Amino acid sequence: MLGKYRILHTIGSGGMGTVYAAWDTQLERRVALKMVHPHLLANPSISRRFLQEARAAARIEHPSVVRVYGMATIGDDIAIEMQYIEGTPLSTLLRPVPLPAGQAADLVFQVLTALAACHAQGVIHCDLKPSNLLLNDDNHLYLTDFGIARALQRSGGDQEGPAATTGTAWGTPRYTPPEAWNGEQPTVAWDLYALGLMVYEALAARPAFQANTPAALMAQILTATPEPLKQLRPELSDDFVNLIQDLMAQESSKRPPSASAALARLQRTPEFQLAQAETQPLPGPGKVVKPTLYPPARAPRILPWPYNAFLLLSLIVGLIAGALWWQGTHRTVHPTPNMGGALQEASPEGPPAAPVASVPIAPVSPSTTAIASPPRLPEAMELTPGNGGVYFAYDDGIHGSELWFANVSGDLRLLQDIVPGPGSSGPQYLQARPGDHGVIFSADTPELGRELWHARMSEYPSFDVRLIKDVIPGRMGSEPQGFHAFENVYFFHATTLHEGRELWVTNARAQQTAMVVDLFPGVAGSTMMVPKFVAASRGFYFLALSDGNFGQQLFHYSHDALKVRHIADVSEDTNTMAVLGDLLILSNFDLDHGMEPWIYRPDLPGIQPLADLYPGPTSSGPNHFFTSRERVYFSAQTEVAGGELWISDGTADGTRQLADINPGSEGSDVHAFVACGDQVYFRATTREHGNELWCSDGTPAGTRIVADVWPGPDSGQPYNITAAGNRVFFTAKEPGTGEELWMVNLERGGEVSRVADLVPGPESGEPHNLRTIGVGQGIFSFKSPTGPALAVIDWVVDPPTIKVIELPHASKQGDAPDS
Repeated sequence: MLGKYRILHTIGSGGMGTVYAAWDTQLERRVALKMVHPHLLANPSISRRFLQEARAAARIEHPSVVRVYGMATIGDDIAIEMQYIEGTPLSTLLRPVPLPAGQAADLVFQVLTALAACHAQGVIHCDLKPSNLLLNDDNHLYLTDFGIARALQRSGGDQEGPAATTGTAWGTPRYTPPEAWNGEQPTVAWDLYALGLMVYEALAARPAFQANTPAALMAQILTATPEPLKQLRPELSDDFVNLIQDLMAQESSKRPPSASAALARLQRTPEFQLAQAETQPLPGPGKVVKPTLYPPARAPRILPWPYNAFLLLSLIVGLIAGALWWQGTHRTVHPTPNMGGALQEASPEGPPAAPVASVPIAPVSPSTTAIASPPRLPEAMELTPGNGGVYFAYDDGIHGSELWFANVSGDLRLLQDIVPGPGSSGPQYLQARPGDHGVIFSADTPELGRELWHARMSEYPSFDVRLIKDVIPGRMGSEPQGFHAFENVYFFHATTLHEGRELWVTNARAQQTAMVVDLFPGVAGSTMMVPKFVAASRGFYFLALSDGNFGQQLFHYSHDALKVRHIADVSEDTNTMAVLGDLLILSNFDLDHGMEPWIYRPDLPGIQPLADLYPGPTSSGPNHFFTSRERVYFSAQTEVAGGELWISDGTADGTRQLADINPGSEGSDVHAFVACGDQVYFRATTREHGNELWCSDGTPAGTRIVADVWPGPDSGQPYNITAAGNRVFFTAKEPGTGEELWMVNLERGGEVSRVADLVPGPESGEPHNLRTIGVGQGIFSFKSPTGPALAVIDWVVDPPTIKVIELPHASKQGDAPDS
């Protein structure tokens, strides 16, 4: 023990002191503890320099610079508490073979971004070399060891004598620039020179200068010229080679003036574009891979694959062993799936959950008999289609809020009382599970917290309800939220203790669950509580954070390649996207154009402005993107027309206002798009008709009102618009019947009619969430006089028929289900 620190092992020792891996017993975290050698403490200059190191490094906040947490006095010793990095020095990984061009560009990019942050705070590293760059298992570089760094701008009290700033005292001889050997003061050019030598060494697989003694090495640095890099690597571009040669120029004035200037030159090289275009593998059987993500480019790995494989295999084995130990001592009574595939095991396999008692409900007519205190229907009861029915969460007054299933025959079942008795597991975020007609959802239990669960129909009426994975062991809960399903794979966001909130995947067929990628290394999460994504061909685009300095980022995941790539830095207000063929259209903000539509094309780097709809820095605020028939419909704001309907084919010339639905600058507030036939249906507002249902075929002449449900300026307020075959269903209200279900029948030339008055008279049925089941049938929820209810609609017959499924509740006489 050293004070509050428990020493774990020695990391390394240098001229200034020794660095230990230690455990902070007060904050309960692992840290790196750097302590100056005792025999140096008597030297005031060394002591002052040690304090300067802590102050200089503490000012730098960058994901590629090791953080300084604080200083501590332990007896007569002084220690600096730093971020602990589980990494390998770059010096142990260079020179087995020449580094590929794209990986070298990634190395330069990461180091330059770190140096730019240091130099911006007035700090020169002065000892940049491969051993001071740590590479973790994510291939993320960290700049460390500011033991001899000094400030660019110092107050008079910090001035040191000439002896402290001359000769090889500043830096390692092999990477020390010529001017240092002549006793000149350190500048930012020192760090750039050292970087140039490191990259040369990586590309040539040998040092730029080699000698047996420091004197001979100094002579080479001052007089010799390394073999031209172009001769060693003729495939490298002139721009990239010239940048490296300029970084290692003998005269400091011929080097780039700053790290930022060098970074700008790097980004114009083909090698950087190669690094940006390459992607990283995501978890496949037997491995968990995390890419390095640095805006605005995504770069390839630096470590050779065999080395990565060893690290990853060790990690997987450790995770599985830990999970098995924990589960052996903390078993629960909840039935869970066998997750013993190639990835981490979730829990022991148990017998299928026994089906609960069936509660068949015969078709009934709407009742006008009220109960004393009916359960309240949520604003939008989640109905998720399954095999011949829908899954939904419901509280029957006995079992709390749990998972139920209803089919088109009117049969109703409580699938499992996950939290026995009136306690509620609160199922949320229900989404269909591909491949088995089941449903994924999050549920909360006292033993496990809120985690991800799976329910499926094994053979009707038997259902199997199981926990997928206890991401955070114990009662804390990872708050999972699903957002995308593809074939047998399901993606969700979950929070962990060490990685924050990140992207996860579970495989229904292979029963594997693992984190996809830690985009924001450390405990800070990268993903938002409300996922922002859009599905594309064999993949999806999503918005997340890669670190706090760069803000919101755009990424792409490929289902075929199991790879993720970083696309671009986008604005924090970007929240709507649409895919059009191989194009991505999104809203994005910059100072010159405001918030406008932008595009991304896979064959071009980054994102590009599509059109400045509201010229100048004022935003048009494009929103509600919707793709149909190779065009994107959306709403946008202009000074003359207000918020109106726009359309785009992905080109600037093909992006235009489709119609000024509400003439003048007031706007029509178009949104809620669905496609049916060759029309797109949406809601819009005009002074003449109020808020009603409209449609468009993509032409100004074909943009028209469908029905004025509540004639005149009063609003029918259509919502829950759903396309089903050749019909469009929507909820709307009018004075005589309240809010009920309406239909547009394309077989009858777009005839609009009310399907049923679910609650006779002006009271509203408020139908929600029509879900199609098979061909010609669907199920939706509504509010009956006796409480929440479901209804099965059959629109194949003419007129459509409605069969009501009353939901049982303890407050209803004789309706309480058998627990």
